[in-house]
Amino acid sequence: MAQNLDRPATKINIIYPATETHIKKYRQQKKRVVLETPELYQKIVVPYINSMKGDRIKWVYNILHEGYEADRVLLRDDDPVNGFVLLPDLKWDLVSLSSLYFVAIVMRNDISSLRDLNSSHIPYLKLLREQILTALKDNYGLDSSQLLLYIHYQPSYYHFHIHVTHIDLERRGSSFSVLLDNVIDQLQFLGPQGFLQSTFSYFIKENHDLWAKGFALEK
Repeated sequence: MAQNLDRPATKINIIYPATETHIKKYRQQKKRVVLETPELYQKIVVPYINSMKGDRIKWVYNILHEGYEADRVLLRDDDPVNGFVLLPDLKWDLVSLSSLYFVAIVMRNDISSLRDLNSSHIPYLKLLREQILTALKDNYGLDSSQLLLYIHYQPSYYHFHIHVTHIDLERRGSSFSVLLDNVIDQLQFLGPQGFLQSTFSYFIKENHDLWAKGFALEK
């Protein structure tokens, strides 16, 4: 059968620059379920997060502050507290709306992950949601009911960001994700301590440092 070159059967995603975290993420490997209590978060996860800062996420700061990928940015707000950059994820082909995938990376650097959110962030998160939804409505004609806004935990990098996808796109590669609307709702009940007082259950791959050098040693 002749191959239709206009409709290739194989899709290849190229990630550059690819960090060791990216490489580990996409390797085939076994998974483990962990129960991350507030105590284990402080003992295991916080030191790991601190080790993943600095030069490891320099590419994030290049996008935020150095103009990298400026030609791909859909929306940019440089406010140091409420600002963010909204740009398409590399996994989106920029054509099919049913596979639309954007990432909103915030300007502020005091939120590393879901764990750092508390009730004081509710107005901030609502503002982010409103601006993101408005931008995608204006540019792609997509209603809020056609979009998913969610947060990964553990994230692949520790600078707060929100994933935005079309509802028809199957979400993959996440051990634990929470819809932004649900995060906002939960924070109303969690109060000033926010997710620091929560216990999370999720899976990670066996070669992830959080398992190999952390949770596995607690067994």
